[in-house]
Amino acid sequence: MTETHVRSQDVRRLRRHRRAVDPNDWDEDDANPDMEPGGGSRQSAKASFLAKVHSALIGYNSDSQLLQFVYDLWLFTTLGGAKNSAWRTYHMVLVDLQKQIGWPSLFITVAPYEWSFPYHRWLEDELLKSLKSRLRMPVSETLHLAHVLTEAVKGLLAGANKKNGRPAKEHLFGQGSGKVRCWVVRLEFQDGKRKRGVYRDAHFYHGRGTVHIHILLWLDTEKLQHMDLASTIRADLPGEADAEMRDLVLGSQLDWTSSGWPHREAPTQVTPSGTIQLHHPKDAFNQNCRAYLPDVLAALRCHVDVLASDGRAMVLKYCASPSSHNSSASAALRQCNP
Repeated sequence: MTETHVRSQDVRRLRRHRRAVDPNDWDEDDANPDMEPGGGSRQSAKASFLAKVHSALIGYNSDSQLLQFVYDLWLFTTLGGAKNSAWRTYHMVLVDLQKQIGWPSLFITVAPYEWSFPYHRWLEDELLKSLKSRLRMPVSETLHLAHVLTEAVKGLLAGANKKNGRPAKEHLFGQGSGKVRCWVVRLEFQDGKRKRGVYRDAHFYHGRGTVHIHILLWLDTEKLQHMDLASTIRADLPGEADAEMRDLVLGSQLDWTSSGWPHREAPTQVTPSGTIQLHHPKDAFNQNCRAYLPDVLAALRCHVDVLASDGRAMVLKYCASPSSHNSSASAALRQCNP
């Protein structure tokens, strides 16, 4: 069954055609445009294509011409009918959330690097059977990256994976009496603005359209003093004794322009007002080493960026840049813990 035929069988498209032929042709099914006469959900070209991508049939993931055709097919519908108001509403929800519980504590970005990112065995198996290398199976790889990033936020950062109806406590900010009050994440795709250099230059992979994730975390400021933030968030260069972590930091955390943190030789501490002052020695500051979460960096083996302040610019930073290309981004999750 071709993708164009599947799209043509959309119940809404069939109704429009029927009414164009006979404007008086109307039945009870037309009262609910989102349901098919049989009671099931409406026909979806996207759902049909993704079902074949996830099936045992190998080839839908790696056929670049088919993917481009399907993308162009969807693009006409998106340009013709979709209204870009979802992110505007989401922005207002964020502003309202900030008014209710205060400024965010952390602004975190995780940007995958496919060459070292952990891939599931089923994906590696399909790559092997298709005789393809990484980046040559864009549909499954993108869905896999988005899934891993989302689950990492839920389980590793926020502790939102519930056990017996209760949020898990085994997460990065759950040590001691620590608590994540609220968290918001957004999946985006690189837009090419940061592209520079040539292949194999440092950070040459920026701007290639890969999915990445932005996270806002609201931590309990009263319990920040009891968290071991010195080991949870770092902005220093690991020593030679920790060779693997040092290689990861040198390969993914050195920025072109700045580190985003002030130079500070003193140990990490939290002020009475809840502001995090991170240990950021001179060697890391001079090399523009971005702050990172060692556990996330070791697990996902990709770029991690952590920013913290009094929070006043974080919602603006979170919303302003994506708002110009929100058609290629999606608000993924939002959750607040009482």
